[in-house]
Amino acid sequence: QKMIEFLSLEENKGRDKFDSRKFLMWKGIFRNFGFKVLEKLKEPLEKLCDDQQESSQRCASEMMSGLIRGSKHWTWEMTENLWSWLVPVLRKLLGNVTVETIRDWGICFATASESRDPNRIHWMLEVLMEEPLRSQGSFLDSSRLYVLQGAMAQQEWRVGSMLHRLDQFLNPFLTHPYQNVRDRLGSVMSNIYALDIQFPSGTGGALSPNISDLVSEVLPKLELMKVDPDPEIYNFHKNSKSVTEISQKSFEDICSKLDPELAMQVREQGLEHLKSIISKFPGGRIPSPSFVPPSGMRMPPPQSLRMPSAETLQKIPPELQKMFGPGMLRMASPEMLNMMRPNLVPGGKMPTPRPGMSPPELLLPPQLLSAIHEVSLNTPQSGLLAEKWEERQSGVRLLQTVCKLVSGVLLRNWYTVKPELFKVLEMLALNESSELEPDLARDCNVALACLSTCIVPLHVLSTALTAVEHVSQSSSWKAKNAMLEFLQVHVFTNMASFHSQTEEAARVVNIVTRLIKDDRIEVREKAGKVLGGMLHCSFISEEVASKLLGQFRLEVSKKIKKKPKANEDDSLFQDKQSKAILMRHSGVLGLSAFVLSCPYDIPPHLPDILMLLADHLHDPQPIPATVKNVFQEFKRTHQDNWAEHKQKLTEDQLATLTDLLVSPSYYA
Repeated sequence: QKMIEFLSLEENKGRDKFDSRKFLMWKGIFRNFGFKVLEKLKEPLEKLCDDQQESSQRCASEMMSGLIRGSKHWTWEMTENLWSWLVPVLRKLLGNVTVETIRDWGICFATASESRDPNRIHWMLEVLMEEPLRSQGSFLDSSRLYVLQGAMAQQEWRVGSMLHRLDQFLNPFLTHPYQNVRDRLGSVMSNIYALDIQFPSGTGGALSPNISDLVSEVLPKLELMKVDPDPEIYNFHKNSKSVTEISQKSFEDICSKLDPELAMQVREQGLEHLKSIISKFPGGRIPSPSFVPPSGMRMPPPQSLRMPSAETLQKIPPELQKMFGPGMLRMASPEMLNMMRPNLVPGGKMPTPRPGMSPPELLLPPQLLSAIHEVSLNTPQSGLLAEKWEERQSGVRLLQTVCKLVSGVLLRNWYTVKPELFKVLEMLALNESSELEPDLARDCNVALACLSTCIVPLHVLSTALTAVEHVSQSSSWKAKNAMLEFLQVHVFTNMASFHSQTEEAARVVNIVTRLIKDDRIEVREKAGKVLGGMLHCSFISEEVASKLLGQFRLEVSKKIKKKPKANEDDSLFQDKQSKAILMRHSGVLGLSAFVLSCPYDIPPHLPDILMLLADHLHDPQPIPATVKNVFQEFKRTHQDNWAEHKQKLTEDQLATLTDLLVSPSYYA
């Protein structure tokens, strides 16, 4: 008893962790002394598990893991007696974990399961598999998943049938409303598919679930995430609690949903009185109604409820006396009455809520509040928008879980990217910069980063580029921008594979050169930067580079008409002029890519490109801004060795560059 009290003491608050030395001590004790020592430690261990103190539960986790590991060579009778006592303790324990000790219990079950035959500890695994998600709160659900993940990850290929059971159980919960549960779900699912390894003779584990089945199942549900969200439904959700104008018909509908006694009181006061009460809500917004007992059901009053005195009732505002009625006020709790008394303002009006005050909805009958909330939002348009909102949020939650799954699969598992994962590339690109859903945008960014930095097998390379080509033709310029960033990292990560597959490398160049002519300037500028990086690392061969250079020179040399012809339609002329400016700007960006691809030297073809760009410094916007940025970057990267670099320029070229790069003197 004294030893357990000593081991359960807190040494450093907030810094104590699961101690492997204490675990080894308990493991040795239970291994050497068997069931005899367990009989004396049952009661202390149960008390430690029931205690909410962090140090007590940490000591219990060390003892529990030592007990399970130390009983490895016990006889069947001893093992059966152990688990007949331990299983109820584990069931009770899983509902008592705290935020401070969840990590310790995760380590406990992972340590107990490490290098063990699952048949010898199937009692523990079955307890952990008993409905991991019970809707008992976000923390309890995520904590049960966490301890199950620790035990399951240690078993690896040994528990294929359990992985299938868990996969089937968790699939319906991929749209769980709590984010921490979804994050844990994605992590657990990545462990479930950890052995989906393809060998020439077949899969790595015959009993392991396949991630392709999951992707084919969730893709139809994610179709709505391929379109930009409608801001109207987000505005509706933001203002869904605002008070709408209550008509006489709505007033009658509200009264019809109330008990007869309360309905009679509300009708006596009339519609205008109800509006005056509602107008006193902060910001004129309807709060969410609290729990209202079903009609005909009376909840028993608590022990602390006492009859208020006549003096107390006189201090309640007249408006509330009329709304509550004498019967309801006599049953009001002392807490509510004390809350109303000190905060009254002269005139008996409803007080303005201040920090520390209870919300005004507590001062109204909950049934009336619920009826107002229901009727005010019960319109055809609001019903349709609410349905769209729920549908959109279901897709958002599912995509967040898929993002966690993709990140976990690519970062932790032993195989490279599966071709099925590129089917979600479009959803990730469309939502990676969502301003309406910042959490989803962050998760999509992480998933895209993991996808772009993975080594792609040769047989998957074509599938990946097909997905990139499809997204690059999207109507969303943000998705195109995301694909250019993805493609840049993807190409540099798989440089050797692209060099061995010239056809795939040509597809990459075609994607970039097509996007450099995009209607959106942000996409064109990003494509120019990506092209410059490819030229810099010699991803593009000299032959292809010379063809591109000639193409960009030709695009830049095309003239832009400044005035329309006689009898030419102005709108048609402006359309042609915009297209001509766009074509010239794409050519300027292409030439700029060649300049930026040589930051440390001046090859023979570069001076002519610089002179050609200088001729377009006074073209229509945004061409001059691009030219200025290129020359500023050229000056920054070449100024350290400018004495050496300028020898490769002629006198006329050097004079032109000097005029552009050197500011004129104030005294000249």
